[in-house]
Amino acid sequence: MKKWWMAAPVAGALSFGALAALGVGIFQGQTTLHAPALRTAAVTAPAAKGSDSLFLSVAEAATADFVSYDTIKVQAIAESGLREGDLTNYEIKFDGRGYMPTYRVELETNAGGMDIDFDAKTGEIIDVREKSWKHTRTKLVISDYDVIEDVEAMGIALEDADLSMDDLNRFELELHTKRGELVYSVELKSGMKEYEYDLRAADGTILKRETDFD
Repeated sequence: MKKWWMAAPVAGALSFGALAALGVGIFQGQTTLHAPALRTAAVTAPAAKGSDSLFLSVAEAATADFVSYDTIKVQAIAESGLREGDLTNYEIKFDGRGYMPTYRVELETNAGGMDIDFDAKTGEIIDVREKSWKHTRTKLVISDYDVIEDVEAMGIALEDADLSMDDLNRFELELHTKRGELVYSVELKSGMKEYEYDLRAADGTILKRETDFD
């Protein structure tokens, strides 16, 4: 049984809850992450719905339980060694197809970045790739700006596409600089249908929408 898990917001913490569960916003405020503690945040078995746990099951489809986005994000930042407040680009991709569903987290700062692949069922790191730039970049630093939560960006795209998270087998969400402003780029893939959106991160205005039916 596949379940999407959402972590409830923690005051003052920067939390990327399960997008698939329309979780807590990624980039509101700034948090100091402590790598040793985070690296031990292994795959915690979610509690039953209705319990006092912070984790709530909100959607079910067909194969296996997936590690929460919170756990994946925490592990990715701890593994990268990057400071959260320096991020200029954050992207998470989920692919539920095949025998090994995966998450890919891409983190970038103006000084460099890291791509990390995870087994979505176990949280195990599959691959780590460091990125560097020939010249220091001058992209917008996310923590310097007020942006809508990831839950809002994903919700806007889903509503416009007339989809729910249950309909998706793949999706991507990226917060980055585009055309001189911070933009959420969202891709939703359901069967043979694919939807792409650019949303102004400041207010959620849809700047671009494209639909492809294979």
